[in-house]
Amino acid sequence: MPITHRRFFVRLVFVVLLTAVTAAQGDNVVEPLSNGLSLSMSAEQVRARFGAPVSDFRSSGGGINYRDFSLVYNSAGTELWHCVIKGSGVRLASGITIGSDRSEVERVFGNGDHAIAGRYELSFQYTRGAVREIRINVASGPASRQPTPPTTPPTTTPRPTSPTTAGCRLEETEKKGGPFPMSSATENAALFRSGCVPAEIVGSWFSQGTSRIDILADGTYSSPSGGRGDVRVNGAHIIFTGPLAAWNNGRAFWAQRSIQFYWRNPSGSINAFAFIAAKR
Repeated sequence: MPITHRRFFVRLVFVVLLTAVTAAQGDNVVEPLSNGLSLSMSAEQVRARFGAPVSDFRSSGGGINYRDFSLVYNSAGTELWHCVIKGSGVRLASGITIGSDRSEVERVFGNGDHAIAGRYELSFQYTRGAVREIRINVASGPASRQPTPPTTPPTTTPRPTSPTTAGCRLEETEKKGGPFPMSSATENAALFRSGCVPAEIVGSWFSQGTSRIDILADGTYSSPSGGRGDVRVNGAHIIFTGPLAAWNNGRAFWAQRSIQFYWRNPSGSINAFAFIAAKR
């Protein structure tokens, strides 16, 4: 083999090996998890290893919850859709856990908010620069599957005029910190009337591993437990009618690709809920 061809061949082999090592490292920064949890486990395998969960909402389209993590499965518990790490008792293979500094996350994943590492899609939530929650979707295998939205759109009475999606935009909230004062029902109604339904919010969403809503393109949403209502977007504000109107008079905001409720009641109590999208 001529020397020039041999050098090219060696360089090619080096690139292939480097790519394979990088992909393997991408997987290895996530699994194995420190507590023995595997993202390929069924719900029954998780129960056999970790005992009875604190709560189990699979029958209503939600997940099973332990002190340090939550897992969202299908109702049969055979397909994992989403994992939320919420306690320092679970560390990623890279050592990242609850309480890790944002700079550590950026050093490992290259991005402090969202990252793709091998077959994993991760997002990180922070409090004062320290990780408060880690959310994981798996890009292949059962965990990449998402629940099927209802084939018949739910209805509410009275039904508002179907929103238009032409030119509809979803904006990242400019608000930082919080919690924010409880929103006005009157102002929310005005935002709802002039709102629309952008494509970004259409699909299935999970709230901290315990419940699920399915948002349809016609501006309706429903949950497996039977709750249903309507939703509109106005800039960074997302306004819900129906059951979710009980949270901050129905107003959420868009931040870090999630639907977030975060407010302080007049009594002083603080409430925080976040819906994150199923893998698409």
